[in-house]
Amino acid sequence: MKNTNKKRFLPVIHVEKLYETEENAKIAFDNGADGIFLIIYNIQTYKLLEIYDRVRILYPDRYIGLNLLDLGAGSALRQIPRTANALWVDSPALVGSPSNWPFCKKAREFWERRQQYPDWEGECFVGVAFKHQPTIPMAELAAVTKASAPFMDVVVTSGKATGVPPIPRKLEIMREAIGNEKRLAQASGITPKNVFDSLPFIDDFIANTGVSRSPTELEPRLVRVTGDIIHNYSCRN
Repeated sequence: MKNTNKKRFLPVIHVEKLYETEENAKIAFDNGADGIFLIIYNIQTYKLLEIYDRVRILYPDRYIGLNLLDLGAGSALRQIPRTANALWVDSPALVGSPSNWPFCKKAREFWERRQQYPDWEGECFVGVAFKHQPTIPMAELAAVTKASAPFMDVVVTSGKATGVPPIPRKLEIMREAIGNEKRLAQASGITPKNVFDSLPFIDDFIANTGVSRSPTELEPRLVRVTGDIIHNYSCRN
């Protein structure tokens, strides 16, 4: 997928109960989010998919992605609803290091499997140099990113842990490695105060901790402010 350069703000909703999910979706869309990601939180995949169906009825034309945390990448591809706009996977088996052979074999296999579902037109967000994955040395980061990018629609990276932003140099290296051919997403540590550091490099901002009052409650003001910063930057550049 060619990068359109339009920055997107995609708050994460931790899904546990239907009414909370519906409320959080309303908060996100009423306050300028370009889309949302629904992620399992103390429930199983079948329940997330049931709740997704209900939310999709409420928002038939909005961007809604899923992260099926308790499934492997292949199983997630089989179960992703065909109305979902995105599937986010961050399995550490998908990408490797230039010092490991075969390089990115799992990522290639995942992408080949993705082609078996032409009836689903959504985007694949795949973690590279992501939290909880094996650490990739900075000296190898550009090579890993460049080699992995062809096997995904959106390259997703993060800081070292939940709520921790990646250092700007990491984002700069990854941006340079993929150029404008693929989108680059950040999925940790995004707040209204530090989002400015990522704006020159990131296309998709996937946020929860920094825009929430609790793991299952988005904070309307923080969602609005963060989205405004991202969109105002896009308008000026």
